[in-house]
Amino acid sequence: MSQQEDLEKLRKLTDCLGPKIMENEVVYRGCVESGQLISITLNKLGINHRRVSGKVKSLPEKKELQHCWIETDDFIIETNPSQILGIGVGALTLTKDTWRELTEPKEGESLFSGPSLTEAGKRFYDAEAEQVLRCFRGKQ
Repeated sequence: MSQQEDLEKLRKLTDCLGPKIMENEVVYRGCVESGQLISITLNKLGINHRRVSGKVKSLPEKKELQHCWIETDDFIIETNPSQILGIGVGALTLTKDTWRELTEPKEGESLFSGPSLTEAGKRFYDAEAEQVLRCFRGKQ
């Protein structure tokens, strides 16, 4: 698959992830929770990725914030675009170069090192990811 095809695939996926994240701001209150859903969904699709944490420049606030994001081989999935980029969506796929230029990331201590999910939490995120995948498969 070409890089352009990968980009289109991830953009279609984030078009489905975004509304799911935005509809439940109690659960998806920040990058860690959104990143959890995104990571589980990518796992279900067999897409290699890594969850990364560090400091980034927030465009709306013009200051550095502790943040986490998802990296694939060629792209970044921004886990909190409204806070970091000032764009009111729940998830956004960008090229690494564009994202780095906008946010000036500095990798740091992991925000994902907290307690693992309970069985109920695993079932919840799994069901949410399945809903996202139904939307995604409808766009292919």
